[in-house]
Amino acid sequence: MLKYFWIFSFNFVFENEELPMKSVRSPEALRDAIIKGTRHLIAVGGMSNFSYPKLLAETGIVAPTVYEHFRNKEDLLTACYLEIDAEIGRLIAGVFEDMPPDVEEDVSAVVLAYCQKLWDTYWNYLIADSDRTRFYWTFYHTEYYTAAVRARRAENFRAFNRFVDAIDRRFDLSDRCNRSVLVHNLIDGTTAAAVKLLSGEYSDDPLTVHTIFETIFQPVFAILDI
Repeated sequence: MLKYFWIFSFNFVFENEELPMKSVRSPEALRDAIIKGTRHLIAVGGMSNFSYPKLLAETGIVAPTVYEHFRNKEDLLTACYLEIDAEIGRLIAGVFEDMPPDVEEDVSAVVLAYCQKLWDTYWNYLIADSDRTRFYWTFYHTEYYTAAVRARRAENFRAFNRFVDAIDRRFDLSDRCNRSVLVHNLIDGTTAAAVKLLSGEYSDDPLTVHTIFETIFQPVFAILDI
């Protein structure tokens, strides 16, 4: 009798208790996990820290699944980078939606307002995610940063380039400096400073952040005499 009681009890529990189910990730979730895992490995250990076995250990995703989303290592790393770049491009474009470019009147005030808001938008994006930003900076200094990648970046920054064109027309910027050097100094200087802050070399107090902004934009203000 006791034997049948235990069998009945076991069947009752088995049929009425929810058993843990193995979660199945969607293709989008798998791709996102691959992207984030790749960025994390490279952010904490550099490009040499990345390998498919380490990515498997980090994400629990097997190599064949990675190849379903990315053709090879270069394709994966480039996608990780360009997705960040596209996000930045959209954020910058949003700045111009709020403040339509017009540098014909009250020039200094308009330029200063744009510089501050553009920089704040870019800076806040960079310091919001350490893995993302440190990967972004690391990739930029590797052989994977090719002419094709640079061309894609130009597409992402159309709105920003239109603003620089407007400044150029008003101030004859191209006659006074190498515009490309000036722009890259702004972008690279800001990203490098963000990496230092995220690594603990800089503090995130308002004075330090303001000093970073002033240091990076001082060449622009000097050239434009504003």
